[in-house]
Amino acid sequence: NFVPNAFRYGALLVMHDLTGDDSYARIAADLKATLRRTMMKNGFFVDNPGSSHTGLHTAMFALRFGLAESDEIARHQAIIRDRGMRCSVYGAQFLLEACFENGLDDLGVKLMSDDGICSWMNMMRCGSTVTMECWDNSLKPNQDWSHPWGSAPANIIPRYVVGVRPTAPGFEKFVVKPSHAAPGRFFLRQPTPFGAIEVHKEKGKVQVTLTGTDRKLSETAPGEYCVN
Repeated sequence: NFVPNAFRYGALLVMHDLTGDDSYARIAADLKATLRRTMMKNGFFVDNPGSSHTGLHTAMFALRFGLAESDEIARHQAIIRDRGMRCSVYGAQFLLEACFENGLDDLGVKLMSDDGICSWMNMMRCGSTVTMECWDNSLKPNQDWSHPWGSAPANIIPRYVVGVRPTAPGFEKFVVKPSHAAPGRFFLRQPTPFGAIEVHKEKGKVQVTLTGTDRKLSETAPGEYCVN
């Protein structure tokens, strides 16, 4: 199946980044070659070697883990746009990451703010105070209402919409690069080990400050910061 193999491919790349051990990169390259040989048909990744179908999950994981080549991205993007939130609450994390990492920022914002049955707005309508295991009781009557891993917007908004991401351990260096799909006005406070990064956008201007610390903030390049 494509999806678990895509997860494995992504994990191998992370292990290479963490350890510097090139054996992980070699195994990942072999796995990618196998996936392309067995599950790439007519320019699309398919759900399994015996299938000719490309599901939402296959398309989104092909983009999320960088398995699609540059000339294949648009056709997998089209599948994601067409299908929308046809995945679980758990899968929504990876769908949103695939959107924001592949130029579908507008779709990512739309999916987070939708109010259909498969939405966080629906969870609130149901009366939940913590994200639910499933989007609605009609989809899983025996679900529980305490699944914090379903709170994807809580990390997608700061990381991708506002664009606050560390580039060194502990946020000693970080970037602030708001998405083009971000609201015209917003305020975000991002906790760090040394204090809080505050990002305020008003009338098209973005202001970045530090609070709760006597350390100083330097902008080393447009949108790139260092804490001294």
